[in-house]
Amino acid sequence: AGTTNPLEIRRARLAFDGNLAEKVSYRVQVDAVRSPVLIDARLNFNLKPYAKLTVGQFKIPFGQENLNTARDLISIERSNVVNNLVPGRDNGSNGRDIGAQVEGNFHHANGKPLVDYSVGLFNGAGINRRDDNRRKDVGARIAIHPFAGLSLAGDYYNGASGEKELSRERAGVEFAYVRKLYSLRGEYIWGHDGPVRKYGWYSQFAYRFRPKWEALAKFDTYDPKRHAGKDVTNTYLFGVNWYLSNWVKLQANYGVVDEEARTNLTNLFLSQVQFQF
Repeated sequence: AGTTNPLEIRRARLAFDGNLAEKVSYRVQVDAVRSPVLIDARLNFNLKPYAKLTVGQFKIPFGQENLNTARDLISIERSNVVNNLVPGRDNGSNGRDIGAQVEGNFHHANGKPLVDYSVGLFNGAGINRRDDNRRKDVGARIAIHPFAGLSLAGDYYNGASGEKELSRERAGVEFAYVRKLYSLRGEYIWGHDGPVRKYGWYSQFAYRFRPKWEALAKFDTYDPKRHAGKDVTNTYLFGVNWYLSNWVKLQANYGVVDEEARTNLTNLFLSQVQFQF
């Protein structure tokens, strides 16, 4: 009710990557559609495979779906719980903040990844903004890859928001099992802002039924106030993706949104053309 059926350009981003020295690289990314314009501005010091330093503005190390780039998402939009609970997305900053981070990885004897880790210190105020209090926020992530195709990870974030330094905490667990023709993924995220407890999770299954065609089924639930009633939102999503080439992807999603606060279901249809060069 009260909405239209718009056509819109969701993103129009240009990214610039390069090397400044043998072990120093950079990335700058701008978005010509959304404000703020500057998305990424970071320097990477690749000291060792197990010790890399990143400084500037970049993604907070939290959440599987958050860390995936928009072009690699299987569904058109990220899950409701991810947009509302992941640090840097809950304040409209595209999952990013200004800070410094140490990350690295360790490998199996056969050279394949075994463990990835990231630990960072952030302002907590969002992108293109000065810190709004005296505290710094801490984010950490560890992921293990016990065998080919399987990833298990845990995430944690602790900080404060605003001049009153309202406590802000997030924790998450996730898994991904990816094979050539299908993938199964899921995340559970818990958090609180001051006295308000929140939680949610999603699970997603995708199947490549033809070389260039992929089907998707996804369930997402989010509760913004755990101890309050009639505020849970459940989303049931189905979709299909058509990969015309490595550079062009067409997507169509149909969703049913069930909000406890409403007696009627909401039907949602999204389609997207995505290309990169």
